[in-house]
Amino acid sequence: MTKEDNNDDIDTISSEYRYEGTLDFKEIFSELWDRRRTIIILTIFSSILSIIYALSLTPIYKSEALLIPNSDGGLNTQGGSLSSLANDLVGGGLSGILGGGASNTKSKIAMQTIKSRKFAVGFIQKRNILVPLMAAKSWEETSLFPEINPKIFNIEKKVWYSNGQVYDGPNLQVAAKKFTAMVDVQQDRLTGIVALSVQHPSAAIAKQLTGWIIQDINEEFRRQDQLEAQSAIDFLTEQQQINSVVTLNRGLSFLIEQQLSILTLTKARKEYI
Repeated sequence: MTKEDNNDDIDTISSEYRYEGTLDFKEIFSELWDRRRTIIILTIFSSILSIIYALSLTPIYKSEALLIPNSDGGLNTQGGSLSSLANDLVGGGLSGILGGGASNTKSKIAMQTIKSRKFAVGFIQKRNILVPLMAAKSWEETSLFPEINPKIFNIEKKVWYSNGQVYDGPNLQVAAKKFTAMVDVQQDRLTGIVALSVQHPSAAIAKQLTGWIIQDINEEFRRQDQLEAQSAIDFLTEQQQINSVVTLNRGLSFLIEQQLSILTLTKARKEYI
């Protein structure tokens, strides 16, 4: 074989590799066109499956409320100075009774309270939502009443079932965990505005639960501050009765007036926190 023949063979091989490595768009298009029916059928089938899956999902609705913390006009924000004055007057006997704290602090405590298991358990019991929370089979968007699963709870007999057997009912801690998973509360650090949201398969229930949470957390803090203010008033009044020093009694009278203002505020303000 001559040198020229070898060169011809190398050129032929190189041409074949170049041909094999080149995309032939006409051939690809032709192949796709021949299989167009299969492609169309698979596309339609996938679309139908996606639609069926989407329709089978339970829609979740979200109710949101933006809450602006109340400013107590200097009453609660004076907690530190009032406690200091009280300690000077009666030797620290009011430590833990006077105070109240700033509005921002109350907001943070309220947020922690809403997400707590204790609040959730009390809320479930007070609002009587254990059955719909744990035994609902399906919900309608605008309905406040779900379809109850008879295998879990018998409405007529008011009996709970587990694996076909009657039992005392679901654990409240488990129910509280499910409830708190539906609730979210966040606070904007710059504005102090609190965002409360509740997710639920029923838009009506989501809205109702949001309103109930706002009512209950306000009532909880209102009750606590009423008890604290009344305890402070009782203690200060007792100190007035056993002390005859005029300057001391004036200071005690000032503290009593402050606590009476707080007590009045708890009764007059609807949105307390």
